Amino acid sequence: MQDIRLEKILLIEDNDEDARFFEKLVKSCFCVRSPRQELQVIRAGTPREALEIIRTEVVDFIFLDLGLSEEAPVEIYLRIREVCPLTPIILLTDHYNIEKASEMIAKGAEDYILRSNMDKGVLERVIRYGLLRAETLRMKQEILSMVIHDMKTPISVTSEAIAFILDGMAGDINKEQRNFLTMARRNMRRLTEMVDNLRESAATELGKISLRKEKINITEMINEMCDGFFLPFKAKGLELDRALPGKDVYAQVDGEKLSHVLMNLIGNSLKYTERGSVEVSLIENVASIEFRVKDTGPGIPKDSLERVFVKFERTKEMIKAGKKGIGLGLAIAKGIVEAHNGKIWVTEGMRNGAEVVFTLPKG
Repeated sequence: MQDIRLEKILLIEDNDEDARFFEKLVKSCFCVRSPRQELQVIRAGTPREALEIIRTEVVDFIFLDLGLSEEAPVEIYLRIREVCPLTPIILLTDHYNIEKASEMIAKGAEDYILRSNMDKGVLERVIRYGLLRAETLRMKQEILSMVIHDMKTPISVTSEAIAFILDGMAGDINKEQRNFLTMARRNMRRLTEMVDNLRESAATELGKISLRKEKINITEMINEMCDGFFLPFKAKGLELDRALPGKDVYAQVDGEKLSHVLMNLIGNSLKYTERGSVEVSLIENVASIEFRVKDTGPGIPKDSLERVFVKFERTKEMIKAGKKGIGLGLAIAKGIVEAHNGKIWVTEGMRNGAEVVFTLPKG
């Protein structure tokens, strides 16, 4: 395989003998980008070790043993995929785990290898295919980013033209014309929101979320955000409560992107809550701040919790409720939070409603 160059492979394997066999086999197949370097096989014995490695090092390929006993294989895969969205992941399995391997391929894994069939030829094939698939995905994301960027200008120009006419700058318009133009402006705003979401989503996939951090008054930001939601909440007869510290809380964050996260979470709660209230909470810890958005809506089924942050994912309840959306909001929120080195999750075991929690470091 002279045309493929690899530097680092992560092997997630808890069996010493299997790990030694794999390392010997893979090193016999591949060369590294620099002829003076040796291919590095980094081994992690547990999922926790693997996550620590991929958060600090760039690896070209990941091999995941499905026989790890620490937790469910699918959950391990999803956690790794969240950190490495474009890194090829190959599953190492035995016959009894083929069904699980197939399930994980449906969720995005590149391929699987049966241990009993693993040899140099099989390893070369899956590596070659995995790298090709990852490069194809990366190119698709790059193209999507360029298309989205080019869409912004005509959308902006069209929106400004509609506003120009509605303001009477091009002459008088009758009532029917105004109604049609108002409808067009509303749809252009929705299109703008969709394009912005796609742009953020593409940036998240490519790991290109750029942050402009500055010292922000978080308490003030939440108050302004809640004030902005006053009318839509009033229109639905809902309460928007705040549970904030009795003082100003500051943190080094990208204010615009944090506002995007809060707007998305509060907007989701408003969309799916028909009666009751939504509460926005802020808790200050020693080195971090914690945000909570809790509602009295229909809640999120337990079997959907692990999928709510996946792109284009919508639960059956969302679809049944007939609410509009393409399932990007929470995926984007997750990408922004993690770009700040924070964490985001949905509270489990809620009897009524749903609660999304995220934490950010202060510094």
